[in-house]
Amino acid sequence: MANLKPSTENLIRQRTTWQHLPTKSIRVPLYLSAQLMDIARLLDASGQDCSIEELRQLQAKLEQGLNQKE
Repeated sequence: MANLKPSTENLIRQRTTWQHLPTKSIRVPLYLSAQLMDIARLLDASGQDCSIEELRQLQAKLEQGLNQKE
């Protein structure tokens, strides 16, 4: 049952470390979670918004670079 009048005066107010707000919780496979958090932190720290298309272009460049090293 929902608590309609929760008491919050004794709770410690937490500050977020994310630059881009609001945030959202998502479910991802466990084996990808650490890598995705690293990517998310890097993107957030850059201070720039980037589109999914820009991320796909970056992915393609990274894959090309990895293929050249093989």
